[in-house]
Amino acid sequence: MHLEWYHYILMLLAGASAGVVNTLAGSGSVFTLSVLIFAGLPVDIANGTNRIGTSVQSLIATNTFYRNGRLPFTASLKYTLPTLIGALIGAITVAKTDRDNLEIIIGIIMIFLLLLTIFKPQQYFKAKTLSGSYPWLERIIFLAIGFYGGFIQAGIGIFLLVALNTLSSFDMLQANAVKILTVMLFSLPVLLIFIYNKQVNWILGGWVAVGQALGSSIAAKFAVRSSNAGTWMKFLLIGMMLITILKVFGFFELFLS
Repeated sequence: MHLEWYHYILMLLAGASAGVVNTLAGSGSVFTLSVLIFAGLPVDIANGTNRIGTSVQSLIATNTFYRNGRLPFTASLKYTLPTLIGALIGAITVAKTDRDNLEIIIGIIMIFLLLLTIFKPQQYFKAKTLSGSYPWLERIIFLAIGFYGGFIQAGIGIFLLVALNTLSSFDMLQANAVKILTVMLFSLPVLLIFIYNKQVNWILGGWVAVGQALGSSIAAKFAVRSSNAGTWMKFLLIGMMLITILKVFGFFELFLS
């Protein structure tokens, strides 16, 4: 694809916004995936390219939690390992998925995530209701979440937090740290799968990654200065998902024809 100067600015801003969204409300990867698709990348390459920023941001965040003694690494293994296995299977599956079919799948997933963002059904899950009761169910659930993460990634933080809050004994801070660790552990090998299948645009992905690093660093200050920051980012996220849904289902082309 031919890149204009404003594409680089757009990717930098998209990454920065995603870094803020991930800090304030979660689901920042939904935002970057939406922008990459809207910028003109085919959905399969956008999906692979989106993993660059996610890998960088999760690596930085995991290191921060670890250095501050907030990461229960050993206790998290029973959740991170099945998620990693599922993610590898999901990435291999999506890498071989036909581009037209993938557009439809991503459109449907975006609709689901849009409803999840608006209505927040996860708030009705009671914490620790199943903690330690069904170990095999836990493995199956995290294997499935991992498959989703490897397949598309967008919005996986919501699913991980709900599962960890319901099935583990971690408090919310520990659950968030384990969520970020889990994403980091599968993001790096999954990125290699997309690289092998030539489904990564390094230029746009690099600019998004730089933006995400910057966005994460300024998110705390942004939240302090604006009491409505989380609400504004939520509306921005909803808007981007709506635009992506219209694009992948061809509504823009229909209106312009």
